Amino acid sequence: MSGKKQSVAHKRQEEIKDRIEELLFSGDGTNGNNTNNDEESLYDRLGGVFAIAAVMDHFSDNVLNNDIVGRKSKNKFLREWSTEKAPTRLAGLKFMRTLWVCDITGGPFTFCASSDRPTCPYGKGNLNLKNAHCALEISSAEFDEVAGELSRSLDHFKVPEKEKGEVLAAFAAHKAEVIV
Repeated sequence: MSGKKQSVAHKRQEEIKDRIEELLFSGDGTNGNNTNNDEESLYDRLGGVFAIAAVMDHFSDNVLNNDIVGRKSKNKFLREWSTEKAPTRLAGLKFMRTLWVCDITGGPFTFCASSDRPTCPYGKGNLNLKNAHCALEISSAEFDEVAGELSRSLDHFKVPEKEKGEVLAAFAAHKAEVIV
């Protein structure tokens, strides 16, 4: 990409980041609402679906580029997914991650997955967290690295510590469904 195109793309990326930060947190601390933050759902405090989608987009791209859990992973299943399947499936995964976060944070969307459905049919049957991840053979350390990427993405968008902690706790609560 030429220097001028890179400069325009970088400027646009910064404009989008600034707008997302505006959506996430208005200057008065109320996210544009006249209610107390303690009364709002985490979904509302995060800025709603568009802000959550931006974080999930950033997070998903960074997971692919992470040497431990992405394209250069020692885990052949994560490496294979990141190099062979991601080109056609990443957009859908970003959508599902966004729905999942919207759901677990009290938003108006429902992510239809639960761990009480049949386990690990390797891509067939119901899509829940256990089914979606079992063939990847994710270790506890790899899960923690993905959580680290989520933390860094939340930092990138300047999500306050309270909300960041709540998102990370919700993520960690599903660790047993994801690891082998």
